[in-house]
Amino acid sequence: MATFRRGVVWALAAGVLVYVAMGFYAGRKDVTGELAHFAWALMGPILGLSLANYGIRFLRWELYLRRLGIRVRPWTSVSVFLAGLAMTITPGKVGEFLKSYLLKETDDVPMMRSAPVIFMERVTDLLALVALASVGVGTYYAQGTWILALSGGAMVFGLGVLMSRKVCLWLLQPLRRLPKVGGMVDGLVDAYLAAHALTRPLPLLLGLLLGVAAWTCECMGFHLCFVALQHEMAPGASIFTYAFSTIAGVVSPGGLGATDASLMGIAMAISESLSKPTAVTAAFVVRACTLWFAVAVGALFLLRFSRPLQVDVEAARGGMDS
Repeated sequence: MATFRRGVVWALAAGVLVYVAMGFYAGRKDVTGELAHFAWALMGPILGLSLANYGIRFLRWELYLRRLGIRVRPWTSVSVFLAGLAMTITPGKVGEFLKSYLLKETDDVPMMRSAPVIFMERVTDLLALVALASVGVGTYYAQGTWILALSGGAMVFGLGVLMSRKVCLWLLQPLRRLPKVGGMVDGLVDAYLAAHALTRPLPLLLGLLLGVAAWTCECMGFHLCFVALQHEMAPGASIFTYAFSTIAGVVSPGGLGATDASLMGIAMAISESLSKPTAVTAAFVVRACTLWFAVAVGALFLLRFSRPLQVDVEAARGGMDS
């Protein structure tokens, strides 16, 4: 918990610097004026769309758990999933592997058994965002075609490798000869065999469709930000901008900086009538209702597990071999 609190403090500090810089770029008084005229009645629907995103992704989480034969109490499953949202501020959301540790603490589920669920969540999320962004890339931002082609191609290639049990097991065997790593290979093989069940056509397709539905909700939340600012932006443009910007920020903690700048820059490139203050305000509001709202919800549910998390680090690492 102490590590998490420090991470949140650093993320908040970085976020403040990013938003202050964007405010000065657009004109602090102009941004304040845009916020004053923002239709705050739409804040409820925007947050509701973020909650819908979490709800749909939870359905995918349950689908994957059941596919692997992992059954936990409904409230525990909800709490673990939502607690993982606190790790949204980690690069690529890799911190959400915390959910595997929480399942081990609550229901004694081996971490290597549940880790493939989090891995496939990230894979289907990225594929869903690539799919959403690819719909409008040719129309709204042709320069970004190569980025989507590269990321999408890499993901499809990676999935092709994962779907081939023979190839993956062959790739893991040389690791047995490496010091400190060799002893983990059996656990990695077990984890892969579990993940392989999730790469079958049906669960993969269902996971992808649920991912598309979930991220479409947040894309439409971004669109409502423009509606609240009385600026006309085509829904397709909003979907493309949000999806592409989220992909652009995947390597930074919570997408800080990269996603924020992309939301503003791409929106202005698409809509010539969009002013800097309006673009910055829309980016600021949607990030507050997605990134920071997710961290707040996750932190709230993480408090439930604050006591089990006060454990020795080596004990936690040891769980990876169980």
